[in-house]
This record gives sequence, C-alpha cells and structure tokens, in this order.
Amino acid sequence: MTNLAYATDTPMNVAIAHHGNHVTLSWSGTSNAHYRVFDCDTPYGVFVLDEAGTFPTATSWTKTENSARKFYQVTAVNGPSPVNLGTAGDFAILAKTGISTIPTSAITGNIGVSPYAATYITGFALTMAAAGTYSTSRRWWEMCMRQIIRPPLLPI
Repeated sequence: MTNLAYATDTPMNVAIAHHGNHVTLSWSGTSNAHYRVFDCDTPYGVFVLDEAGTFPTATSWTKTENSARKFYQVTAVNGPSPVNLGTAGDFAILAKTGISTIPTSAITGNIGVSPYAATYITGFALTMAAAGTYSTSRRWWEMCMRQIIRPPLLPI
C-alpha cells in the first residue's frame, strides 16, 4: 500500500494525444510537486494508479494503450519524486553503515547492510543459514542478508 501526500494545487491544462495505441498526457506543472497518473475504463469507476506509463518530462506521461477507451486522472503530489530503489525496494531496512535494534523494536521484512559484513547488524542474535549467504534471527521471520562472503550486491 502506498500513502501519498497530495499537493494542494491541481495540475492545469491537461491535454491528451492518442495515436494508434500510443497515448500521451501533458499538463501545466505546479510548484514542488511530482505526479501520479490514474486510469479507469469508465469515467465513474474506481481510478487506479497506472504504473505502466513513463514520464519523459516532469509534466508529461506516455504509454502504450491497447484499450479502445480509457479515462485518465493526473494528480500532483507534494515533494520530490520518489527514488526507484530497484531490487533494494524488497528490503524493510537497507543501510550503508549498520543496523542496530532494541528489545521493543518490530521489523517486518528483509534487512541488510552493504558493503559491510553482517557484524554491522547488531542486537538481533543472528544465526548463519546453512547456505552461508544470509542469516536469520528469532526476532523476526524474514532473512537477514550479509555481505561477508560475496562482494556487495547493493552499494548505497
């Protein structure tokens, strides 16, 4: 689930161009915002975030669309554009220098450090898995990645 902080200004002068199966939306920008494009098959249905398109500029969006009819909504979101984390997005915590915990912390998901070794993850009572490429902890159910055997996978 993604929580978005919507901007107070609405994108203006929204235009759409449709050529064959290629659709492009463009609009006048608002200050300090990035944008999300939502689509729906009907104008009165539930609009969902369309992640299939790309933003060639800060105020335009394009994608290949094979549907005969589609409705779009452009929404401004406060703040800078999010950073695409690639495979690092699968981590609950991914740090460059270290991760520590206290008895009352609760973490759901993978954690990791790179380029440092698992010794930079403290307080979790790590147990090395038989494969030797990750550790586990009874403090949470997911794997704890370590970088002592292999070169760094995800340098920050």
